[in-house]
Amino acid sequence: MATAKHHPRARGYDTWLGYWHHANDYWQHTEEMCSGSAVRDLWEYNATFDGPAHWLANGADCSQKNQAPAGQRCVYEEELLTDRVIEVVGAHDTSSPMFLFWSMHLVHMPLQVPQAYLDRFSDIKNTVRHSMSAMVAYMDDEVGRVSGALRDRGMFDSSLLVFHADNGGEIMGAGICGGNNWPLSGGKFSNWEGKHASRAVATTDSLPHAPPAPTSALASAHGTRALAPPPQAESGSMRSCRVARCRRHVAVRRKQR
Repeated sequence: MATAKHHPRARGYDTWLGYWHHANDYWQHTEEMCSGSAVRDLWEYNATFDGPAHWLANGADCSQKNQAPAGQRCVYEEELLTDRVIEVVGAHDTSSPMFLFWSMHLVHMPLQVPQAYLDRFSDIKNTVRHSMSAMVAYMDDEVGRVSGALRDRGMFDSSLLVFHADNGGEIMGAGICGGNNWPLSGGKFSNWEGKHASRAVATTDSLPHAPPAPTSALASAHGTRALAPPPQAESGSMRSCRVARCRRHVAVRRKQR
């Protein structure tokens, strides 16, 4: 966010919880250094406040390796963002429309996730693919939480939900990011299809039924090709070959105009 014009406030949003950089730590919310100290990057914006969300900071010992430090707060960042989405949905006046932009940190570097999800994929021996698979599973469950919140408020059937990635998996650095765009060539930061052919899903019951959609976003874009399934060696984590990075990692509500 280079200028005030890039702030969610300047773009018409009422509220925002997120961070300014692109890859802060999921447990400490830190990113890069300033005067020898790590910068904590988690921000809150609403009608009465616009500043660092210090009250959401975890304890000093909270980390990927220590997710339950004695006597300290330790909450996974993606849980914070999903909780805010559910809070906004729960408080919404259903007599008026709402635009909510939920840009998850998942699935993006650093490769960090609650241990319970790593345990679910203990059969995957490749360390980075192990973490990536667990992170995608966590993301799936959070989408389920939000879908459930919409259903509880009676909003799901009248909502248009769009889920998409902004680029394919990151395969640079000899695979340290865990991306896999098979059978496509390239990935994030390249000009090959592995970068551009990202998955997308839209769902709603509020529009007239249309003919069956193409089998994939790639088929829709190119007219003929459907994506082949990922390698079966990692069945149960097939969706983990996508890195869904979204720049601001926010949950926000747009002003009604």
